[in-house]
Amino acid sequence: MIKPLAIALLLGAMLSIIPVAQAQFLQPPDWARPAAGTVLPELKQKLWLIKAEVIDVKNDEEGLRSLLKVTHVYCGADQLLGKTFSAYTPKSGVNWNGVYLIPAMHQGENGIFVLRYNPNRLPPGGTLAYTRNGAYGYDFPAREKDNPNFNKARAYAETIEKISKAKPDDQIKLLKNYASSQKSPIGAWAISSLAAIQPDKMAAFIENLSTQKLPIKSQLAVDDVLLDLREATWPKSQVRFQLLQKIVDSKLDDTESRTIGRKIDTMLQSDKYADAQFLSLLNGFINNPSVPSSWRRSTVSSVGWAAKEGKFNKDDAVALLLKWIKESTDEGIRVVAAATIANKITASDQQITKVQELKKQFANDPVISDLLQQAIDRAEDK
Repeated sequence: MIKPLAIALLLGAMLSIIPVAQAQFLQPPDWARPAAGTVLPELKQKLWLIKAEVIDVKNDEEGLRSLLKVTHVYCGADQLLGKTFSAYTPKSGVNWNGVYLIPAMHQGENGIFVLRYNPNRLPPGGTLAYTRNGAYGYDFPAREKDNPNFNKARAYAETIEKISKAKPDDQIKLLKNYASSQKSPIGAWAISSLAAIQPDKMAAFIENLSTQKLPIKSQLAVDDVLLDLREATWPKSQVRFQLLQKIVDSKLDDTESRTIGRKIDTMLQSDKYADAQFLSLLNGFINNPSVPSSWRRSTVSSVGWAAKEGKFNKDDAVALLLKWIKESTDEGIRVVAAATIANKITASDQQITKVQELKKQFANDPVISDLLQQAIDRAEDK
């Protein structure tokens, strides 16, 4: 039988070992620590931009596991070169958690990845893993095979590499140059980085960018940054509305449309923006043919919700909806606008006459005509 004193001594010895082992386990190696004097936010967050090649692929019951070796470091410690990490592809082909690589990467294939360090993973000392968190302002990873955008991604990474290799003071200068550029692919990232590095010093510089001719993504980054840096004055400033109007009047891709659409929806949920400037902004967005119809229809419906909740003037909302019914070339927008008046807003006595007149114009459109009649009935029953 083990004596109680022996048990106590054994437990004490074990407990004394655990903190030491845990400390060693969690202690990152030198290369995983932020470089002295670095200013780039990603490096301080231990996020590294690298190129890697698949050196081995193993098949198991659940899927394929590709082993990749770092062959080039765009931004990060040189000691990352030659280190390995894994990428997994399930046989189901379902990327439910957003971290799988689909389709699978094969031996010899190359790609550009953002790596992070996880000190809590085996083996002791931690492991590398790739991440999809929008770091460096780009949707990495970018795979070389069968990817027409790979050269664009590589040029993007090489531009960041120029900044990361420069001295800290020179990094700020380069970031400001790229932030101000009309053609720089990293402009939006440069703007966000400057705001993170020197928020107080860069606010005026970034606000000045709002009046310059910049890529749409850079303009959107200016608004995002200033909403944070100048939250008391920027949201309703004249300069901001000019910037947003410039954006909604431009040709937008899907990502840009989604971003500005979310901004407008956020503004609709507040009662701070019911003025002529915002009405113009809304109208510009709905009438922009480059914005996917689904986003424009969603915003039309949001106008009705905002008016119903008292966050938007009902007469202004009905006037906009009637305008879109009358002028839009998108049948879906006309239907959503008519349905919004019929189901979400009760038209005032001043507006009901206009609804009746518009119903006559759409006498040959049974869907619109019926919805407008529902709006008239709703107003008469109030």
